[in-house]
Amino acid sequence: MTRRLAQRSRLALRIGIGSLIIIILTAVSLYRVPTTFSINVVTQLAELTTAADHRFPWYFDNATVYLGDDRTGRPFSGTLLVRPETRVTFQRIGSGPLRLRCQSLRKGSAVARLADAGGSRPMLIEDRLVLVVGQPAGQNGSEHLIVLPMSGRVVVGAEVVEDMGSEPTLLLGGEVTLLGHTLLGERRYDAGKATLELGDYLRLDQLGDARGLLIFGREPNLRVSFRVIAKGLRISRFGSLGYEVYASPLNRIKNDHTIQAIWAASLLVFAWITKWGAMAKDEPKGKGEESK
Repeated sequence: MTRRLAQRSRLALRIGIGSLIIIILTAVSLYRVPTTFSINVVTQLAELTTAADHRFPWYFDNATVYLGDDRTGRPFSGTLLVRPETRVTFQRIGSGPLRLRCQSLRKGSAVARLADAGGSRPMLIEDRLVLVVGQPAGQNGSEHLIVLPMSGRVVVGAEVVEDMGSEPTLLLGGEVTLLGHTLLGERRYDAGKATLELGDYLRLDQLGDARGLLIFGREPNLRVSFRVIAKGLRISRFGSLGYEVYASPLNRIKNDHTIQAIWAASLLVFAWITKWGAMAKDEPKGKGEESK
């Protein structure tokens, strides 16, 4: 009787330890650590909500500026410094002009500072500003690019709905590259790619500000490239349920040394439990039990 109770206790202990190991392995393998998403797209529309530390002056030549509700534009060449916590919308369809619209998220707050190239005193613009610039002209046939650094929350394209209006602005295509983060430490690894198609719309669960570039040149539309650390990315695709992009558990196990070490240690414990169970079965019976 005593031996049977001991065997049952050992069996319950082995089952408990085995179940705990399975739970730990499942949790570690499925837990989503932050991922760096590198996004490169061609789009007709992009939106930036500037970060608190956004300090990048943008230079424009031969542009037209509309201030507040004024419908009469004025020529402008110089730098535009967008203030933090301002929503900036960039729109360009085909080879048309770039339309840049700045709107404050707080009523009465300055959205940007305009500094004319002629050296006049900079102006602080409140509430709203629209800037339009034509196709950049290069010299001797070369391409002239307008490169605008960005920091903050970036959205590219627009979600496809039934009524897109007379001039829909969409994401035209691109690619997302994933850099997985290890469970411990600062190591990064290639965690796969995803191809973006016409009309895709991205929803990022950002953990920090995005950093990137918007490029306006002779090529039609806009090119946007940015990187952001996020928990996940969901791609909405018209006519389907969409899908999520993340570092898969198999990819993480293959590349994360911490997870590999946890799996190796768990397998050793499993082997020890199996061997311990086999040894317990082979134990000689006591005299009392032999007589029974």
